[in-house]
Amino acid sequence: MKKGILFSIVTALFLAACGDKIDEDVVKAYEKELNSDIREVIEKGLNVEFNDFICKANKTFIECESPNLTLSGFDKDELENMETKPSIKKILSVENIKIKTNAVYNKKGENTIKMSQYYKNLFEKNKELISDIELKNIKFDQALLEEKISKNEFENEKVKNYVLSFLKSDFNFSTNINTKQEKDDYKLVINMGLKGEKINFNFDLNSHYKGILLEMFDEYISFDEKTLAISPILSAKNQTGYEVFSNFLVIPSNFFLDKIKINGSLKTQNEFEEYINLAKLNLAKNPEPDFNFIIAVLNDITKEPNYKINSELEFNKLPIINITSTNIIKKFVLNDKDYTEDLKNLIKKLPKF
Repeated sequence: MKKGILFSIVTALFLAACGDKIDEDVVKAYEKELNSDIREVIEKGLNVEFNDFICKANKTFIECESPNLTLSGFDKDELENMETKPSIKKILSVENIKIKTNAVYNKKGENTIKMSQYYKNLFEKNKELISDIELKNIKFDQALLEEKISKNEFENEKVKNYVLSFLKSDFNFSTNINTKQEKDDYKLVINMGLKGEKINFNFDLNSHYKGILLEMFDEYISFDEKTLAISPILSAKNQTGYEVFSNFLVIPSNFFLDKIKINGSLKTQNEFEEYINLAKLNLAKNPEPDFNFIIAVLNDITKEPNYKINSELEFNKLPIINITSTNIIKKFVLNDKDYTEDLKNLIKKLPKF
């Protein structure tokens, strides 16, 4: 089964962009493959009302937009009642989805090529990739919210009203993926953001990986120059589980975390104070000093009704295969307080793989 443009977007973090102006034929092929892939996913059983993406070239970028997406699902309570046929109810809607990327293969051809060749062509044109995905005005169905939340038994009425109010607002979600080639390494930066009436959350991941990861894909996927489809290689299905596992071990041995930043706020009126105090009380009963660190973090984040978190976690230059080692941690700061040693002590207690 082909993976196509959807796979291309997901794996954009391993690509770089073209420097040439994009031909109209390439735009149309990209648009066709993108919509085909999404329709294929929908046909697997998702109840989605989807309007095809319309794509256009903007200098070295392709920009695609799809308005008015609606996601629906079967009513869980009706599914459990075998006497009635379950109805489909609207869950949420998205006013507009926009994809903007310069990770576009713009070389004319009729062949199926290796992924390393595909990457080589893209990196020859430009050392940087920029890919953006935006979901504008995500809105949960109000009637469904009222129905489901009213059925749930909340011990705290204030929390129930807060959850209902929180979910009634519109949300905007965005993702930016940026990749730069630096000699034999590739610098990867991913930013994700969620904004709503009561929430503002940003996540930044800075990392890098070795070029050997690109070569690994040659065994498993190929690229069609004409249709822009990325497809699995059938012969790879004959590999044993051990062979596949051994090959994919290349990833944690050659992927490096540099820095993770989390920045966010949540507007409350102390609706969660009772639950937070209960959590701190239970943690305080544990004799392990590591839990005092978690209590301190909770106090930092929730000391004001407008909860805030501003954290930065720096890593030493070790591959993620060492993720459970304290040596991988360089520095951890949260709300201007250094918790580096506290985090290392906590990691020591984690089970080793």
